Amino acid sequence: MYKSTGRWMIRRTVRALAQGDVAPLLSAGADAVLEIPGETSWSGRHRGTAAIEAFLRRFVDAGLTGEVDEILVNGPPWRTGVCVVFTDRATDETGAVVYESHRC
Repeated sequence: MYKSTGRWMIRRTVRALAQGDVAPLLSAGADAVLEIPGETSWSGRHRGTAAIEAFLRRFVDAGLTGEVDEILVNGPPWRTGVCVVFTDRATDETGAVVYESHRC
């Protein structure tokens, strides 16, 4: 049951992020880690509320929005691991996609 709740919460936070609201994602807690794979300026391990907030503010300020493709939830409620396959994109003033990235 908690896994389906976790997936619902992730989808809700991504919708809020698309509106520029980073608060729901930050409510994960100080022990949270946001890890973005790859070798880009977006990649890296962001540990704790301050680091995750800085990443999310940069994401929102860059005009990016995202869409959840798949959510994997594992582990007990007190130590849950989550992997989100996510597509983020930026559009220009005409609505044309100028950047798109698909990540896990």
